[in-house]
Amino acid sequence: LRLKEVAGGVPSRQLTTSCPEEYGLYVRDVDKEAIFKLLQSDEASSSNEICVVPIVGMGGIGKTTLARLVYNDNRVKMSFDLKAWVCVSEKFDSFRIAKTILEEVTLSACDIQNLNLLQIRIRETLTGKKFFLVLDDVWNENYIDWDELLRIFRCGARKIQIIVTTRSKKLQQLCTLFQLIF
Repeated sequence: LRLKEVAGGVPSRQLTTSCPEEYGLYVRDVDKEAIFKLLQSDEASSSNEICVVPIVGMGGIGKTTLARLVYNDNRVKMSFDLKAWVCVSEKFDSFRIAKTILEEVTLSACDIQNLNLLQIRIRETLTGKKFFLVLDDVWNENYIDWDELLRIFRCGARKIQIIVTTRSKKLQQLCTLFQLIF
């Protein structure tokens, strides 16, 4: 097959975006509807303000594509005031993720370098709003890192729904735990 070793080991991961694919897409309507059913379930609509839905599976099966289909669906556009897409990848940096979220919801670059100010700005932006978030390609299974990130969402938003794409079954369990906490 003439495979060659990549200098430095594993090649860098490709960043993902919310932009819909224009070609080569197999219909995923059944899977997309299953995600919407989870987002509209009694558990997601309960008094908890945050719903976390993990999409878990091995690489290349279409987790990102499915999340992208949901993200770009008209029901999300009509049901949420704000939405954001963050490609997390292997390096889980809460500050970078939070900053990307703020830039996405305000549609402007953010020059804040202080975590406290960043959290205050995000809370001000999300208060009273319905917010939809995709955290794509997540690898981190550390509870403390996740708690630090999700702390910014304890902000008085009317509703926050998060889709997490991952290969990790352990992270799937962690998402369920956070569902119970909020």
